[in-house]
Amino acid sequence: MLSAQAILQWIQIKSSERAEIIAYHLPAPSLEGLSIPEITLMVLEKYGDDERIFQRFLSGMHVWEVYKLDDIAHASTKILEALETYKDYPLIAIRKWVEYEKSWINSRLEQKHKYDAMEDRFKDNQS
Repeated sequence: MLSAQAILQWIQIKSSERAEIIAYHLPAPSLEGLSIPEITLMVLEKYGDDERIFQRFLSGMHVWEVYKLDDIAHASTKILEALETYKDYPLIAIRKWVEYEKSWINSRLEQKHKYDAMEDRFKDNQS
């Protein structure tokens, strides 16, 4: 595995292109305590103010993720509480990530609510 420093050196050769490439693959901060992978922290400290790069970071968060809305609903309180541990983090990119994740969770909860309402209406029509 490459060190965070080696990756940053690689990015600096063509930073406008390479930071965007790497941002998509950065691991997310942990929801098991206030812990951010070194490479994520280093890249976001150096390039996180660039909205294009930050958006690439966000777009990689849930890609290829498989989930059930019931599971998200069940874990949502715990996840939202974990996100709160980062709300005052000094790096703006991390605080923006928190808001993105909260919005993502709330969007899934709203989706589940709509599906549940449709299912309830369908059941009512079956009677």
